[in-house]
Amino acid sequence: MRIPQAEPDAQDILDALSLRIALVDDVGVIRWVNRSWLDHALANDADRSSVAEGANYLAVCEAAQGDDRESALAFASGIRAVLAGHRDAFCLDYTCHEPNRVCWARGRVTPLRLPGDSPRRHVVVSHADVTARRLIEQSRDEHEAILRSVFEMPSLAIGVVELDAHDLRFVSVNQASARALGRSPWDLSGRWATELGLPADRIRLWVEQGTRCLEEGTPQRFDYREVTPRGPRTFSAIICPIPGAGTRGDRLSFVAEDITDQCRVEQENLALNAEVEMQLDRIQSLRTIDRAIQSGLDLPALLNVVLDQGLARLGVDAAAVLLRAPHRPGLAFANARGFLRPPNPDEVDPLTHGPRATAFLERRSCAVRFGADPAAPVPVPIPAQLEHEAFRSYWAVPIVVRGEPWGIFEVGHRSTIAPDSRWLLYLETLAGQAAIAIEHATLIDNLRRANHRLLVAYEATIEGWSRAMDLRDHETEQHSLRVTEMSVRLARELGLSRDELVQIRRGALLHDIGKVGIPDHILLKPGRLSEDEMAVVRRHPDDAFAILSPIEFLRPALDIPYCHHERWDGSGYPRGLKGKQIPLAARIFAVVDIWDALSSDRPYRAALPPAQVRSNLLALSGTELDPEIVSAFLRLLDRDSANSFDGLPPELSAHPRPSSVASTPPDREEREHAFRPPR
Repeated sequence: MRIPQAEPDAQDILDALSLRIALVDDVGVIRWVNRSWLDHALANDADRSSVAEGANYLAVCEAAQGDDRESALAFASGIRAVLAGHRDAFCLDYTCHEPNRVCWARGRVTPLRLPGDSPRRHVVVSHADVTARRLIEQSRDEHEAILRSVFEMPSLAIGVVELDAHDLRFVSVNQASARALGRSPWDLSGRWATELGLPADRIRLWVEQGTRCLEEGTPQRFDYREVTPRGPRTFSAIICPIPGAGTRGDRLSFVAEDITDQCRVEQENLALNAEVEMQLDRIQSLRTIDRAIQSGLDLPALLNVVLDQGLARLGVDAAAVLLRAPHRPGLAFANARGFLRPPNPDEVDPLTHGPRATAFLERRSCAVRFGADPAAPVPVPIPAQLEHEAFRSYWAVPIVVRGEPWGIFEVGHRSTIAPDSRWLLYLETLAGQAAIAIEHATLIDNLRRANHRLLVAYEATIEGWSRAMDLRDHETEQHSLRVTEMSVRLARELGLSRDELVQIRRGALLHDIGKVGIPDHILLKPGRLSEDEMAVVRRHPDDAFAILSPIEFLRPALDIPYCHHERWDGSGYPRGLKGKQIPLAARIFAVVDIWDALSSDRPYRAALPPAQVRSNLLALSGTELDPEIVSAFLRLLDRDSANSFDGLPPELSAHPRPSSVASTPPDREEREHAFRPPR
């Protein structure tokens, strides 16, 4: 069947529509369809003959199965109602289960009267895919629901305002906005802020922020205070321009949140963080004091550390430590910081009254505050030393060492402060640290004194042994002291350390300690020694080792007593060491020992002239003596005297030569050569 054409291309126009259209007669037979109707059937794998011209559409709808059956039966019923004249038209939105998707469609039934039709003999059936529209509507509904729920949130003040140059008008607000102002939404709607009597500074803030928002076209955020029925509250607001609102004036949407509790929590967290940082800082300061105590500093230096930490962490103007005066009753300044007038350490507080007396004698902290505050404690008499300091707050804390008061730790501030318990605890902890520092410094000082006394006793004992050896052999009296001092000078010339110089001095003093084991008839024998007697003499380095090695204090000094008879060329004894196998201390002493033997007067011969002594030393250099040490020694002697070896300092000079010197017996010269260097 062809549609009667009002225009030649009416059929083409209907075929071009996406709307699926069919003409159905009074018994449900399809008389005409457009191309979209057939294309839809083809796209969904349907039998085109079942929906083409000549097919019974009512039968097709009534034969539908599955999820679409209910909507198909309803649509068939609508067609019959329109054909029967019971309804002027019919429309149904339904879901359509296509092979690859579920979509929404809208079906319409409209009566059509053709020439000769009476009563209604035809209806136009159309179906349109409304899935996209349905999804848009569904999304819109969801967004509206979300916005409605947000708008109704009791914690968010939401609304729309309109600005002019100096005022703003509430267009629409939610319940939370009205509640924040103590009104209802209907009271606010359409009214100006000045009309409502809102504070001028608040109106000005909103107008300024709103004007900036409109000029820049970007949201603005700001905080403000509002007096609400719950009291003063803090709000955080965001305002945004409303697009397309220009024809209705300068309108803005706003969202404001009550952040009072959040601000309070933030302030509490900040205070807590500050408190934690302060406590950590105080702990670190105590650690600094501990490290200073462990480092072995003396008491004044330790008290400096304690006072510096106290001033920095307590935030006071001045601090001081007073300790028991050594010779008078009372307290004297041991160290102080921040005083206008430097305290006099010789001035003693007799502790007759005042906070110092309370802290020291009663062993408890004492605080004094000055001023007209009636709540402040009644001030006790202040020490005369502090009258000119203009303190408004003062504390004195006892310093107790092993249960005995040793002094006080005092701090002063030139304005009134009200410290908390943690501040006071830290102050008392500093006093405790000062007590530890005093105890530690006292113990260290006592230990040093005891060690010094012991060291002096050791040195006196060593010198006593040395003098005893010299007294036993009158021919070499004072020899040990001379070679000791010169050995120390030479070692210093060679750059040895202080500790090494101490060991060289001890070793030089004890270089002949092993001779205590040589019988007098051998040691003091005036003539030549036999081979057996020489063997006894050559054992004295081993005897020195046996005597000194068990004494831990003297083990570092063994090099000289044990090795000073070793020779550079390896011809010495007791072990025949050669070159730098010989300890440096022994090589130094060997040079000085020969120099002293040759340049000193002996009962059997006079001292050799300096030039001859120099020649002998040079002759022995590289054979018996270390050549580098001989060179250094000669440089030392050249500085002492340009022309002779007698220009040594008084403590190193040899005995004065007698006016007449006996000649040396031949057998004695031989003995001396055999023992080079001599004792």
